Amino acid sequence: MSTVKLRITALEENHRRYAVVCLGVKVAVAFDRDSGARVAYGARMISGGISSGGSRANWYCSVSKDSVFEIEVDRDAYEKNKNRVKKWGMEAIGDFSMTEEKSRTLAYAAANVE
Repeated sequence: MSTVKLRITALEENHRRYAVVCLGVKVAVAFDRDSGARVAYGARMISGGISSGGSRANWYCSVSKDSVFEIEVDRDAYEKNKNRVKKWGMEAIGDFSMTEEKSRTLAYAAANVE
């Protein structure tokens, strides 16, 4: 399987139950409205914000507008669907620019700003 690394930017606020996804890859996940959101396994957060919210019965995971992530996706899926994706700006990159640990630290700090 051939993959491509992408830098994606949220063009609008994105929210969904459980996980926010781009090209079938989870970017951020939440488990209920009070758990807060986490950067999904395999994704790296460069800037922006993630959170969880909503009501007890209708909670969601949210990614703020202009948030930037790096993900790795199947090259065929990227080539077939890159022009269909409307909520994300995408740029192919050569390699990840940030370690997973640094990404998670940034996400934790962004989620806990008061």
